[in-house]
Amino acid sequence: MARRGYGEDGIYFDHTGDCRDSTHHRGCAGRWRGVVSLGFGPDGKRIRKKVSGKTRTEVKDKLRELHGELEAGVRTARSYTVQKAVADWLDDGLPGRTQKTIDTNRDGTVALCLP
Repeated sequence: MARRGYGEDGIYFDHTGDCRDSTHHRGCAGRWRGVVSLGFGPDGKRIRKKVSGKTRTEVKDKLRELHGELEAGVRTARSYTVQKAVADWLDDGLPGRTQKTIDTNRDGTVALCLP
């Protein structure tokens, strides 16, 4: 089995009990985990995104999907709130709607999002 290259994804089995099959982990309690390293934050810690699944194949599929999202630029900050998400949706998420529909949604959702 070849080693993974620098910056590539990692896939491993996370045990919650005793390992019964150290080669394939069939019958072992736990889940498969996948991680993607996104570099380092301002504090020097690695930034990692994680996925999990019942099978190794499921984790590979989820990692592929995560890479697609990352390449598309879908990345939210910790400070991204529901209020900001609603404001973004009202600004950009209503293409093809009439101005009356946009105004109605803006009036209704702004009242719900106020603290």
